[in-house]
Amino acid sequence: MVKRWLFGALLGAAVVCAAPQAWAVRRGPCASDIEKFCHDVKPGKGRYRACLKAHESELSDACKKHLEEPHKHMRRKR
Repeated sequence: MVKRWLFGALLGAAVVCAAPQAWAVRRGPCASDIEKFCHDVKPGKGRYRACLKAHESELSDACKKHLEEPHKHMRRKR
């Protein structure tokens, strides 16, 4: 019984740890633009960024500035 509980807790923690990027994007400078233009987009694999780029002329100034900045916290793929 304890093993099942521990497994469930670890699985839940893994799911929560996998989602911070999507949460950060939805609360950052582009949050209102994502809600307006990309509310039906599934998070991950750059889909929010691609959606925002497709609506670039309609975005808020804060979101445009954010998209232009390099993201040092993201790792490069080799």
